Amino acid sequence: MPINLNSKVKFIPDNSGLVRVVPSYKTKVIAAIKGLAELLKITVSGTFIVESRIPEGKGLSSSSADLVAAIRAFIDYSKIKVNLEQIGKIISTVELSDAVMYDKSVLFYNRIGQCEEKYDFLPSITILAVDEGGVIDTISCYKKRQEQTLNTFYLQETLLADLRHVMKKRDVSAIGRVCTQSAIINQDVLPKKYLTEMLQIVDDFSILGVIVSHTGTYIGLLLDQTESDYERKLALVTHELKAKSLEYHIYTT
Repeated sequence: MPINLNSKVKFIPDNSGLVRVVPSYKTKVIAAIKGLAELLKITVSGTFIVESRIPEGKGLSSSSADLVAAIRAFIDYSKIKVNLEQIGKIISTVELSDAVMYDKSVLFYNRIGQCEEKYDFLPSITILAVDEGGVIDTISCYKKRQEQTLNTFYLQETLLADLRHVMKKRDVSAIGRVCTQSAIINQDVLPKKYLTEMLQIVDDFSILGVIVSHTGTYIGLLLDQTESDYERKLALVTHELKAKSLEYHIYTT
């Protein structure tokens, strides 16, 4: 689910013949730019300066956002046209990407960088997100995901079919239920220690559901901003989180 955080990249061209990145540890940016250069049959020379508001290692697509921003920075400089499908393909050669290059809700196959469906609907949702701590390595997490049982894969495919259906119907309540079931299934791969408490809060305050970062450390509560008693529920749920001494961040779609 998209949230209101972003990464910004500035490109400074030079004649060194090299691609550099600041901070220097963000080497995936260099790999993505080299992939772009190979696709376009051009030479890229210069420094990409990354400024990101997205926490790293938390499952919030920080790397994907960096790569998309870097590619767009060079596109803006060079005036070369590159479509979203090409950006997705480039990034998927560097890492298992999220669909942050799209400005709408999409069904995206992150292993191959391919958009399967686009939706003209983005639910107005607030996420009260709790960071359970630590840092998750995305690649290691996906390796563990390959060890899932056939039953888990079946449940995931069923949920995917449900999500396609409810997105087309614009059924926000059903979207919350799908997110909740997905969070429960994800316990087999990357357990969230606060899941039981969060599910109880959902029941106690009749909110949309629970969402988790499937390759990260966040678990969140979903609230529908269009509900008539949204402000009341927001106040009650934030009070409950404070009572449980759980620090939270507020994100919106």
